[in-house]
Amino acid sequence: MYLGIHDGHNGAACLLKHGKLVFAIQEERLTGIKNYWGHPLKAIDACLKHEGITFAQVDHVAFAAFDGSSPGRPFISRDEYLDYTKQVLKPSASANGWRQRLRSALRRGKPAAAPDRLSFYPSEIAAKGKAVEKVRHHLCHFATAAFGSNIGEGKDLLIITVDGLGDGECATVSVLRADNRLEALLSVHQAHSFAQIYALVTVYLGFVHLEHEYKLMGMAPYGRDKDAERLANKLEALFTYHDARWELKTPVWKQNSDERLIYSALREMFEFERFDNICAGLQLFSERFIVRFVRDWIARTGVNRVAVSGGFFMNVKANQRLRLLPEIEQLFVYPSCGDETNAIGAAYFKYFESTGKRPEPLKHFTPGPVIDDSTLPDILKSYGDTIRFEFQEDIEERAAQLLAERNIVARVKGPEEFGARALGNRSILAHPSDTQAVRTINDMIKSRDFWMPFACSILDEEKMRYLGGWTPNFLPHYMTMTYDSQNSDEILAGIHPRDRTLRPQVVTKEQNADYHRLIASFHHKTGIGALLNTSYNLHGYPLVHDARAAIDVFLASGLRYLALNQYLVTKPG
Repeated sequence: MYLGIHDGHNGAACLLKHGKLVFAIQEERLTGIKNYWGHPLKAIDACLKHEGITFAQVDHVAFAAFDGSSPGRPFISRDEYLDYTKQVLKPSASANGWRQRLRSALRRGKPAAAPDRLSFYPSEIAAKGKAVEKVRHHLCHFATAAFGSNIGEGKDLLIITVDGLGDGECATVSVLRADNRLEALLSVHQAHSFAQIYALVTVYLGFVHLEHEYKLMGMAPYGRDKDAERLANKLEALFTYHDARWELKTPVWKQNSDERLIYSALREMFEFERFDNICAGLQLFSERFIVRFVRDWIARTGVNRVAVSGGFFMNVKANQRLRLLPEIEQLFVYPSCGDETNAIGAAYFKYFESTGKRPEPLKHFTPGPVIDDSTLPDILKSYGDTIRFEFQEDIEERAAQLLAERNIVARVKGPEEFGARALGNRSILAHPSDTQAVRTINDMIKSRDFWMPFACSILDEEKMRYLGGWTPNFLPHYMTMTYDSQNSDEILAGIHPRDRTLRPQVVTKEQNADYHRLIASFHHKTGIGALLNTSYNLHGYPLVHDARAAIDVFLASGLRYLALNQYLVTKPG
């Protein structure tokens, strides 16, 4: 049994049993704090309880390291990191180095010597330090990419990881040979992170980095093409690129001081530029950069099956550009490939290292807990007259009828999704051609930025009707890449209103039989084989986790219908 732990940005824990991912959960779901940055103590406890084991029955603790820290070094909280970022990005910030400021931040209201990270964990972990096996940040990303799918079975696999930074790196290139030999080919120092450019522009535009980068991607199609081209060229000019690797002419920070250097150049570059054009130029630059990089490494290695992971590849539009490359035979993007999945990557890698075998590929990405049917009646009754509820013999059929009548329905059933995407089990669903539903969801429930698109869940049998350029060599099950849409009038509410791209979740019977049957029933009633799907949460909060959270969000929002396991929950009147 392998326990995987990640306690950095978006902390999480998982269990690997005989090479199979049997349980995983993010700490944010259990604390209610979105993107929880810290020790995933509740998540670890949930992992152990799920399997009915104690820590003594765990064979390996795989700890995802980050930012050069070993498990025994001081822990830096999210607030401290964001505060440090604000300080060093100020034009007047001195060049004394970030470490002095960070030490001051650590000491504010704390003992002078910050406690080490292991002291926060259960005594069994802290006392048995040798049981904790550290896995470097980008090795965690490597492992999720390499072992998350079976596209590399019997073939060589090119693995590329890219993110803002982690353990001194921002990108790696490796080849996993068919005989399980691992060849590390490239490591790029974090001072030359092109993904960090995206984060710094996010800050410049007034958003929160490590959280709101996706909002810039959503705005990008609204920019003018000629301005996007002009600004992308300016960003490219910041780099030198040769021999399938790159360097920033002015690094993000000095390698020995971590002073932010490139930010002032970005401020100067984008001053007086329109918000939408900046987003468009940044997105175009990012797409071009990753396409060139991947192409070059395919050419150098001769390996055309590609697997990728790391926070950069949450950029679904860039992934679409990769998918369309004729050089790529197959492409796999690990679902929700930011740091939250490093807990899984750490467990994957330690299993591979200790056994010489590859972990079992993903068959679905709903490795979380289910809501116990036996507890639901008492929970529902405890809300008194604030809700009404009725047991349904066929809740999927009932929900499909409500959706066909253009109602908005929240659905909570089955094992919980992991990561950033709602995959139908903790989702808000709507008729995909009803554009009024977009406004209703935004105004009454989600409070999303007006330009952000929703997504679609599509029946596996209907995917070629809606996905332009679909081929069987890519896995569109986890909302990891966009497609050009077809028959878009049928799914108008679930596509980007500007460029009409679609971020799909193709639903199969094997992955989620109940959800597949719901969409199939809707298809039978309407002729449309898809549903608008967005995450079931209030703005600024994580996906709902349990029955009480589902009902609380239902009551706090404008929702009228909640399909909770086999119960239809409504409001009086």
